[in-house]
Amino acid sequence: MALTTVTVDVPAGTRALLTDVVAAEAAREKAWLADRRAHIAAYAKKLPGPAGPDAADRAAHRTTLLSDLARMRAELRAERAALRESGELRGSQDLVVAHGVREVVEARGWADREWPAVPDTTAAGVPGRPVGTGHGRVRARPVPGVQGPHETLTIRLPADLATLVRTACHVTSQPAVEALIQWQAVWGDGPRATDDPDQDPLRPLTADGAALAERSRLRAQVITLGDVIRDAVRLVTLGELPEDAPL
Repeated sequence: MALTTVTVDVPAGTRALLTDVVAAEAAREKAWLADRRAHIAAYAKKLPGPAGPDAADRAAHRTTLLSDLARMRAELRAERAALRESGELRGSQDLVVAHGVREVVEARGWADREWPAVPDTTAAGVPGRPVGTGHGRVRARPVPGVQGPHETLTIRLPADLATLVRTACHVTSQPAVEALIQWQAVWGDGPRATDDPDQDPLRPLTADGAALAERSRLRAQVITLGDVIRDAVRLVTLGELPEDAPL
């Protein structure tokens, strides 16, 4: 399975919470695997003995035993891989977060939509912070009872899932992004605008309250892969989405 590595900013305390969840899921998967392996071991012990005392019968019995055990182990590996892909087993950090991302995708109604093609650079990810985003949205969603600087979290998502989320974010956010670009053309940097005539004599010194409120409203409509991952982590660790998560 092709994977996409993603690093995102998360609120302080997130990694500790996620570590606890992953440990619990890893223990659950380990117990499931031990149970299945015990069945295989029990089967090996219960196989009937050779039909006769001669060496040919013993060799045939050994061949049958090894063939059956190889088949059962292969079936176990395939079953485990399928359960991991479906999210039923998720004994690693990548699997836990991917499961949460799929839940968020479902909650947003993105899973079954037909998405238009987007520029390749958007689908693949490009350097730089998307228009309308910043560290403020990380600070706005703290872990309850935890204070401190934000952390970084690196995960590997299935490539098709990462592409779906990036595409959905691009299409969903595009109207707000275009409106923010127009806002910037009119108001410049808002509160940090300047009346320096060498920059733009027609640009006002400061955006008024209504204009700033409009910018905040538009920024809230910009969704990124990082936002989705943060929502997913909050879902798997705290059992909830942020109240202001746009769905």
